[in-house]
Amino acid sequence: MKKDKLFFTADLHFGHHNILCYDSRPFLTIEEHDEVLIQNWNSVAPHDSKVFVLGDLFWSRNPDVNLGILKRLNGRIILVKGNHEKWLKKLTPQQISLKIDKVVDYLEIKVQDPEADNGRSQHIVMCHYAFLTWNRALRGSWNLFGHSHGNLPISIGKSLDVGINSHSYYPISYSQVRDIMSKRDKIALGYNISALLKAYSKGELEKATRKEDE
Repeated sequence: MKKDKLFFTADLHFGHHNILCYDSRPFLTIEEHDEVLIQNWNSVAPHDSKVFVLGDLFWSRNPDVNLGILKRLNGRIILVKGNHEKWLKKLTPQQISLKIDKVVDYLEIKVQDPEADNGRSQHIVMCHYAFLTWNRALRGSWNLFGHSHGNLPISIGKSLDVGINSHSYYPISYSQVRDIMSKRDKIALGYNISALLKAYSKGELEKATRKEDE
């Protein structure tokens, strides 16, 4: 995979009128909301991009509306399912494949990147939900997720909410994720989840998650 063509996002909720209130999204109508999200997506993701959507792409179950939006979005989509994907049942496999290459519950990929911790490739674990630990976390693997709409109080190790609420309603590029992760320490060997949660309650999470001296 070419890292400069990779983008990540989650929790777009196209067609969800009540999300404007629930999330305090700055739009007067759901039509304005949906149009801005389409424009934002296409302004950063080129036609030959690959966009990983980590759940909750649509709320609307109108197949014509959803298919129309899908056709307008740049790039090819890999959908990691969230808890609001009933819209998929309203589309045929042929309609889904017009824009979506894969639909999964969980995904791990490797991206060739000489700037990765190991100097070769970056391992990425993706799910709609955040993890407290994940495959190869001790070796600098990333955990990308959605679902929390920017409200998760803690972020452990190299994990990141890629939902639109956390990134000004835009997809986030691989290079942007890498820049954020470069400022975070990987989980230390023998870390204790209970200690991390207690440290968070005391405002000491950064100290608790700092990697051990090698």
